[in-house]
Amino acid sequence: MKDLSPILILLCLSHYVISQEAIFLTNPSFEGSPQYAAVPGGWRNCAFNNESPPDIHPLENTTVGLDVLPHQGATFLGLLTKNNATYESIGQQLQSPMQKGQCYSFSIALCKPEKYFIFNPETEKITHYDGALVLRLWGGLSPCGKKSLLAVSPPIENSEWVRYVFQFTPEDNVSWLSFDVHFTQGTTKAYRGNMMLDDASPIIPIDCASNEPLVNVSSLTIPEYTFVKYNVPKNVKEEVHWAVDDLLVQYLNFRVVDNKEDLINLVFDNCNKVGFLFSSRELYDKRGYAIKEIAVNILKFKSHVLVIGIPQLGHRLNKRRIKRLKRTFREIGLSKKFYRIELIDGQTDHSKWLCGQKEIWLKLEEM
Repeated sequence: MKDLSPILILLCLSHYVISQEAIFLTNPSFEGSPQYAAVPGGWRNCAFNNESPPDIHPLENTTVGLDVLPHQGATFLGLLTKNNATYESIGQQLQSPMQKGQCYSFSIALCKPEKYFIFNPETEKITHYDGALVLRLWGGLSPCGKKSLLAVSPPIENSEWVRYVFQFTPEDNVSWLSFDVHFTQGTTKAYRGNMMLDDASPIIPIDCASNEPLVNVSSLTIPEYTFVKYNVPKNVKEEVHWAVDDLLVQYLNFRVVDNKEDLINLVFDNCNKVGFLFSSRELYDKRGYAIKEIAVNILKFKSHVLVIGIPQLGHRLNKRRIKRLKRTFREIGLSKKFYRIELIDGQTDHSKWLCGQKEIWLKLEEM
């Protein structure tokens, strides 16, 4: 036993050292191409069933009204609650787990614009999201898992950015971190509210008694996060194309681009319009208009393959969703040569895709 003791001591010390390392988040500043109902690279949409994903601000259009500039970097994240009692959420897998019983410190810049509204051009109605909310931090063992509530902020009412510091001790080892916004304590009726997030810190191990950092914070270097910025396609014209749905001919008015750069931009611009309804084979846009618009442009160039990723949610549902996509492409005349459907798991890197929400992921590959 004497010969084994040094080895056991070394193993224990090794575990202790590992647990005292800072945990860096991927894309802590929520950088990405501004878009309504979109997810920044490195993060995963944890939204309620058929509700919209979060938003990447500042949006470059007039459908959303708010007056906030980024606290750090080029963009920031917006989370909403709705009067149907749903709330938006986002999460990511940690590069190394948080350890049970270890105390940690974490900070993030938060604010609530004095006014936040969404204009619906179809109904010409304005919906306000002006209520104050709290931010909840969750630890989990699976994508968007909520095994342990780590911390809750006070109600966020400041219209300017303020950095909030959280200290917490996980009750279990957790490998996923997620944020959601929620109604303030004592709320008896759901309401529309908003919160903006930016510039999250690393997760820092601290001494549980003194709250002092167990790493040299001043020497930490935040890993750089790079992303490709996409824009609304500029060189577009509108063309009428036909699609055959159950022997019924539909004539649809699509945007058509004239260069490959705008082809990529067109796919990205449709990201928040494509997807499946929760636990269903039905498309979020039931006519499949957005994905058909992409298909028409793929047919025009014949230089790229459209890759469609479907998260694995059970063999039967996967099979029905694949069948629905194939039917949609047949309706518009897109040959199997120009698209490929892949099943993806929870560890897939969203940043390598143009779209990653509503249970359909999209990207382009050159032929």
